[in-house]
Amino acid sequence: MATRNMLRICVLTAALVVAFVGPRNASAAAPANYNVSVAAVVPNGLAPNDLHLIFTGTGGTIKNEVLVSPAGQIQVNNGDQVDITLNAKAAAGDTIKIKFTSQHPEVAFDSGTWTNDNNPIGTVDAQAVTTVVVPGASSATLIALAALMLGAGALALRRRRDQMA
Repeated sequence: MATRNMLRICVLTAALVVAFVGPRNASAAAPANYNVSVAAVVPNGLAPNDLHLIFTGTGGTIKNEVLVSPAGQIQVNNGDQVDITLNAKAAAGDTIKIKFTSQHPEVAFDSGTWTNDNNPIGTVDAQAVTTVVVPGASSATLIALAALMLGAGALALRRRRDQMA
């Protein structure tokens, strides 16, 4: 009987969290973000120290950009172009890896340019670029998930206590 009551309390708590946190802040909450990972391979015959990539499907919402490897700097222009300046020249076959978020899931590589000190030395081949988009989670979803986990933990502890008694 106590287990059923605990389960009811968990379900009620989760429903209340979703009901009060989600809709109340829905207009003020930021849209869900999609995590985007991109890898571009340097072609044979080039040794660039800059890379400029343009993406479609972002709605101009690229943010939280990170240059994963190699070392250098990264910045976003116009919400759909990523400019990368490497600390050293990349060699043919090296992979430049970046991550960013976008509010739209339709992100795709459009075009790009390999450069040395912003002087173009080659066009980025679309076949040398891999783009992976993974959905993120909204704050309300994370809060509801935390409440459910807390409730499940409390239920498990209660069951263990009942079994030991």
